[in-house]
Order: sequence, then structure tokens, then C-alpha cells
Amino acid sequence: MAVLDNLVLNVALPTISRDLGATTTQLQWIVSAYTLVFASLQITAGGLGDRFGRRRWFMLGLALFTGASLVGALSQNMAMLIFARTLQGLGAAFIMPLSLSIIAAAFPPEERGRALGIWGAISVSGLAFGPIIGGALVDLASWHWAFGINIPIGLLALVVTGLVVRESRDESGTVATDIPGTLLVTGAVATLVWGLIEAGNRGWTDPLILAALAVSGHLFALFIAVEARTARPMVPLRFFRSRTFTGANVVALAVSFLIAGVGFFMTLYQQNIHGFSAVRSGLALLPMVTMMMVGSPLSGALIGRVGPSKLTAFGMVVAGIGTLLLLRGGPHAPYLAIVPALVVMGLGMSLIFTPSTTAVLNSVESEKSGVASAVNGAIREIGAAVS
Repeated sequence: MAVLDNLVLNVALPTISRDLGATTTQLQWIVSAYTLVFASLQITAGGLGDRFGRRRWFMLGLALFTGASLVGALSQNMAMLIFARTLQGLGAAFIMPLSLSIIAAAFPPEERGRALGIWGAISVSGLAFGPIIGGALVDLASWHWAFGINIPIGLLALVVTGLVVRESRDESGTVATDIPGTLLVTGAVATLVWGLIEAGNRGWTDPLILAALAVSGHLFALFIAVEARTARPMVPLRFFRSRTFTGANVVALAVSFLIAGVGFFMTLYQQNIHGFSAVRSGLALLPMVTMMMVGSPLSGALIGRVGPSKLTAFGMVVAGIGTLLLLRGGPHAPYLAIVPALVVMGLGMSLIFTPSTTAVLNSVESEKSGVASAVNGAIREIGAAVS
């Protein structure tokens, strides 16, 4: 739902601009408000889930996202719409990391690969169907349904979660209680993501951008100092002494950068060079996304036999080959000439996404899966913001 909504909304942005008389800055903040809140609060959300119950806070996230979607569907001005997107980002900050930690609690390490493969395929399906659904809703109804579509999905998810998912939490006796660490990491990620988002408009040498990045660096340094002295840290620094945990998160950063960059620039390329419509340019990415949907469960099934590290490394090589194939196409290359590159890239990403996520969760004890998955999610969002 969280992935689907972003792409549905992207298709609706031109119509929203006309109906509400939005400025370019306001349109940007429809996207940026969500990203900023989503990225900066994931670690806090993961820690709350570990401490007070993952199902409880996951359902709170679902309720927030669904309620925010209702506000968005009823919006009559840009201020109301941006507020709705901010609330959606807050809800998504609980939904995404806690969905992973719920899986980690429900499945032993040797079975998580298969479960995460299915989770990955469902998540990627939002990339495939978002532009199609968004285009149909805008053409046949109105942009308000770009938000309204989430309401029945969210209500159904709340009912299913309440009936099927069992509660889990960190019962190790080392649950994080440090408020300073929570505030510092939230501020550090927020200022970093804001700086990365705004750098595209203001330029990397703008004083505000430089100040934001400097503040973020200082906050991260203070966060590390505080966590090193805290008996029950929000993010145990020992996580990063694990080569598996650190390596998988570096991979997540790189892959998110690649996916976001390809999606953004391919959309501009198809629309500005080949004259594709917004919906058609979204459909042009289907070869890559379809391979990711098909490959994610398969890579999840292979984790137990091959191991996540080898699969991830092989996936990086395949994705790199796909990127090189994409670079070979000239500015006026026909669409069919770049389809093989998209297919190869999609296959490579499917071999990276599930194994690297499994590696993150398997590298820490299950009791800490909430904050571990949240760190991974925040790093992915930073990678997407950099692109």
C-alpha cells in the first residue's frame, strides 16, 4: 500500500496541479513531505515496535496511513494535501520496518528467505501496478481516488492483521530506553534527507544545504557518542561490527540509489525524448519491475542453498551489466533497444533485494529485528534521496 500510493500519486500530480493551482514547490512537497517523515522516523518506529509490541504499532501505522488517505481524498487545497502526505509518511514509517520485523519474529532464520521473497514480490508489485492504476483512476474518476484507493486496502489489512498476526516484542531485557539517542538519530536523518532533497533545487553549494549537511554530520557524531555510553541504546553500535549487517546496508544504499535514479531519469527520457504519456512511461519500466517480481521469490528460495552473500554479490554483477547495457543506448535509441537492459537490471535487483534484507535480519538477534529493519529502511530512503 505504501509503495503503491507513491506511484499512483506521481501520475496524478499534473492533474492536482491544474485543479488546485499548485506551484512547483508545492508539488515537490507533496512528495518530499512523505519522504522526509518516512525516512527520519523509521528507526524510532522500529524501536517502539520492539519495545511495546510490533503488531500493535504496525496496526497503528496502518490506521494512520488509512486515515491520512481519507484526509488526502477529501483535500480541497494544497495545505490540506501536504498535511495528508505528512501523516502518510508517519504511517509508512511504522508499516515498512515493522512488517519486516513481524516476518523475522514469525519465521526462523533458515525460512526467512522464502518469506521475505514473497514480501519483496508484493512490495515490488506496487512499482508495476502503480502507474497503471494511477492513470486509470485519474482518467476515469479523479485524482482524489489516488488517495481513496488506500482506504479499503488499509481497512482490510487492519482486519487481517488483527486476526492473523501474533504479537511479538523484544523480551531480552535490553530494550532501548534512551530518549537522547532517539532524538539525535531522528534529527540527523531528517536534516540529511532534507538537504539531499533540496540540493537538487538550491544547488550543493547553497548555504542552507551546506548547513543542513553539517548539522546532520554533527548530530550523527553526537548520536554515536551517546549510544556508545548508553546501557540500552536505540541502535546498538555492535550491529555495525558485523560485516554482514554493514555490508548489506551499504548494498541497500547503492541499490536504492540505482532504482530511484533509473526510475526518475527513464521517466523523463521517455516523456521528453520519445513523447510518452505519464502512464506509458510508467509502463515502460514493466520489463524491469516484472523481473523483480518474478525473481524475488526465486532468490528467496535460493538463500538457504547458496547463502545471501553469494546471491547478493552475483546480483550486483548482473545489475551492473544491465546498467552498462542501458548506458550503451544513445539519446534517441528506440524503446525496444533498451528493454534487454531493463530485463537484466531487474534480474540483478531481484537477486539483491531479498538476500540483502535477509542478511540484515539474520545478522542480529530476532528481538532486535525491528530496529535492524528500520536502520535498513532509513538507509534505503537516504539512497533514494541522493539520486
